[in-house]
Amino acid sequence: MMEDFGPVTLILCRIIPVLNLPSFIAGVDKMDYHRFVGFNLISSCIWGLGILILGYFFGGISIMNEYLGYLAVLLIIIIGIAIIISLVSFARNSLKRNTDISIE
Repeated sequence: MMEDFGPVTLILCRIIPVLNLPSFIAGVDKMDYHRFVGFNLISSCIWGLGILILGYFFGGISIMNEYLGYLAVLLIIIIGIAIIISLVSFARNSLKRNTDISIE
């Protein structure tokens, strides 16, 4: 599979973050390490330049500049909530694991 579609798949999957499976498949199919790193580097450069160009063009839109401060605050709040949920979940699992061990 990686012989036929490997390079294209690796490059496209960097751009579409949900599709991270081809990296795993490249390892299973024993794709040459140097070839994998080369295509991974190419796809990273394409992704980085694409995000940079999108940011440049979206930054030129006046309505985006008006609400950018609000969006940044909203993003910080969402990240904070996600961190709190993760910490609470980790603490619950840790406490549950500790009580299960002491009962046995």
